[in-house]
Amino acid sequence: MSLGKQKISSRLSKIFYMGCENILRIMIILFIFLAALFNTRYALTSSGELVVEGYVYEHGSHLPVKNALVIYFIVFKDAEKHVGYPIDYAYTDQNGHYKIVLNQVEQQMSSAATYDIDTIKQSYFMLVAYKEGYLRNYSLPNPYAPTYYSWEPGETKKVIVISMAKNLPVKELTIGDVTAKYYYDYMEAAAQTYAEIINSYKNLLENKFGINLLNEKIILNFIVGNYTKIAGYANLGYTEPNQVYINWYPWLTDPKIIEMRKLLIAHELTHLFQSRLNKKGMLVTLSGPWFTEGMAVAVSYAVLKEEGLDGATFLQQAQNENVELPQGYDGYFKYVGSNYPKWGKLFSDIVTKYKKEGEDEWGFISRFMKLFEEYVSNGCVCEDVDKAYFLSDYETILLLSYAACVNLTEPFMKEYGFPEQLLIEEKNAYLKFYALRMKLSSLSPSDEKYAEIKGLYDQGVALYMSHKYAEAEAKFAEALEKAGGSDILVDPISLKCLVGAIQVKIKLLATLQKVLKQYDVFLDGEEVPSEKFQEPFNLPPGSHKIEVYFKGVKILEKAFTLTGGEKEINIEIPEHRLRISAPSGATVIVYLDRTPVEKIENVKGEVELILPEGEYTITVVRGGQRKTYRITLNKDVYLKAGVEEAKKECRLTIRVIDQNGNPVRAEVYVDGESYLASGELTLKLTPGIHSLKVSVLGVIVAEEEIRLEKEAETKTIKISFYTLQVSIKRPLFSTTRTCTLYIYSSGKLVQKTAITTQYQASLPRGTYTLMLKCGDETQTKILTLTSNTSLEFEVQTLDQSILIIAGAALAAAAIVVILILVKRG
Repeated sequence: MSLGKQKISSRLSKIFYMGCENILRIMIILFIFLAALFNTRYALTSSGELVVEGYVYEHGSHLPVKNALVIYFIVFKDAEKHVGYPIDYAYTDQNGHYKIVLNQVEQQMSSAATYDIDTIKQSYFMLVAYKEGYLRNYSLPNPYAPTYYSWEPGETKKVIVISMAKNLPVKELTIGDVTAKYYYDYMEAAAQTYAEIINSYKNLLENKFGINLLNEKIILNFIVGNYTKIAGYANLGYTEPNQVYINWYPWLTDPKIIEMRKLLIAHELTHLFQSRLNKKGMLVTLSGPWFTEGMAVAVSYAVLKEEGLDGATFLQQAQNENVELPQGYDGYFKYVGSNYPKWGKLFSDIVTKYKKEGEDEWGFISRFMKLFEEYVSNGCVCEDVDKAYFLSDYETILLLSYAACVNLTEPFMKEYGFPEQLLIEEKNAYLKFYALRMKLSSLSPSDEKYAEIKGLYDQGVALYMSHKYAEAEAKFAEALEKAGGSDILVDPISLKCLVGAIQVKIKLLATLQKVLKQYDVFLDGEEVPSEKFQEPFNLPPGSHKIEVYFKGVKILEKAFTLTGGEKEINIEIPEHRLRISAPSGATVIVYLDRTPVEKIENVKGEVELILPEGEYTITVVRGGQRKTYRITLNKDVYLKAGVEEAKKECRLTIRVIDQNGNPVRAEVYVDGESYLASGELTLKLTPGIHSLKVSVLGVIVAEEEIRLEKEAETKTIKISFYTLQVSIKRPLFSTTRTCTLYIYSSGKLVQKTAITTQYQASLPRGTYTLMLKCGDETQTKILTLTSNTSLEFEVQTLDQSILIIAGAALAAAAIVVILILVKRG
């Protein structure tokens, strides 16, 4: 190569490298300048992703709720089904902000099911926010109706603000013995449906089991607090109502969901029957999960099958070849999902195999439950202990043996695989207890050895209840030896089932009428016609019970024990006269335990009734007026009854005005009922306390209780309105794009408007959340409006057109630099 060509090539290379270096410097300077000038924020969504973000704040205070769990539920709703599944979640930060990014494929939480992005786009959705100490919030577009969000074609991002309350007013409805509690009107349909199911199943199970709940009342609660995967559960109550909990979601009224929850309700209600009270009024519960859960599983499936739903009879469950029987300690006592069907099969196998000839499985179960109720106060280790107790496994098997009149100890160990060593220890200790109990009942408390023997007995009971069976057996054996008891142990099953019948005369008399026709009498749960009490009964040895009902209300119960020989038992029903003097033409209704037992219409002067002893309520009604009296009938009673005057009405006028005295259009709620007022509203109400709430433009402006006493009263609600002016400050060189302004009050959207530079609104005094959405940028501000106020949003997002212009400018600058350098060269 010639020297001239080398110089030219060297010069061109130098020019090229200098040009590239200068271009790079210019680009860096321009980038820094533009970034500083426009404070550019990039919030680009990856292709195929969906984004939901927003803020969670506290209802009332409007403070951000941090560390709240926000879950995205995909919802399928059409004419055939209505159900939702959780597929993604996020937690809020210190400012209450959350962001959920939905990818191409989302997996359902706690499930193997997946949903692709197209399915997600085409489906409804809702967000649910959870936080300890708060009621969960369902981010439905309208919090007072179960509607959902959806994705518009081409839409990839949504901004949703969620308000969480710590408490809300509770609504109630009652069906039979069940009271359902709920919060929103749209929950009422589910509350009614499930209250009806619970009341129906409660009555059904009482009939099937032959015993009643310890407390007839049930409270239905919807779980609206922390996140839980549990569908529901129940808590036993005996001094307070029982509690049933169902996890709330808007799709609870879907027919398929209702069927699934029916299985849950039957299962949980069964558990409420599995505890009884001993002599000290303490709870005694059947043993271990193998029995309590097994019974609940088998019973719930049998109940659904009888209803024509997707259940299974006891025989079908017992013969299910896909389910094994439990084996060993883990099989009987480990709480894992795979054990539940095994326990259900075990229970079903027992009731189908050992029921009496000619009876169904429910007959066996009813007999077992009645034996259990009797046993806890007569024969149980804990019968006289001031402490709650779970029966030992042997005691539960003993009760099953009583019901079958077959000793099931060996079948449980050999056929059903129950842990042999444990059952033998429990059995040996119990048989020693049983022998000592019989011996102790024959001793007099004045006997010089009685106190020592009773002390050893009590120690043995405490050890048995603590599951220290070998030590308990030793204490019982020591006490038996001191009492001079036999070494030969009595078999309680043989004593109860295999000994011949005992003849007993039962005399049942009413003190005044001397006849029993007005009463229903039950012996050991079986109804007995009154004329049969003229003849002797042949009963097996052991405990028995007589119950007497008057017009469906139990008024008397007496237990007795037969041990041998002929016996006579006298039972008297105390009765008294009730004389009532009432206004002519009145109707008198007599209630016993809230049940109407007598009704006398068109009374003329005085009526006389003969009633069993008890607490009565008497209501006297005439011409729309009524009065109620309560009496204790433990002797003859005379009642002079009248009626109360009808309650007067109060006329309440509600005036809603602004600070200048001008009428204001408002929505007024009185005792939960909604009325529309155009400045003034007049209502007729009863005297007393009433709740009042006033809403203007969706904003709650007044909420209080008012007491009405006068015939006419006026309540004036004065509302202060202020001007709110919102303006947008934009970056230099940006174009004027339309944004959307959302104004919320207490989580409810009150205004939505398009805004380019300024917007002005007149709003009531209060606290508001303002959210401005400009393209992909969203800003939120909280404002307490107490005067005319101006508020400015500074939009930081650089318009795409500016970015294009800046890019073009950079390219042009680069070309100019190259041309200059080439020209110089």
